[in-house]
Amino acid sequence: MTHSASARKVFPDPSSVSRMALLGSSPVDRVVAMFRLTLLPTGFPIRYFTSEDKAMEWLLEEANDSHA
Repeated sequence: MTHSASARKVFPDPSSVSRMALLGSSPVDRVVAMFRLTLLPTGFPIRYFTSEDKAMEWLLEEANDSHA
């Protein structure tokens, strides 16, 4: 899986990523995302969402759990 130059600036080291949310809007987006996810192991959880709010809630869940 490749990442854009912008993503590499934000996350230059893959170990700094603890989880990743993929955001799409159609069933085709989901199929493409699920296909790509099976190609490479990531070492961190990745989930697909159609709702930005749900994606952010899931992304922040781990941060909130670690501060409890």
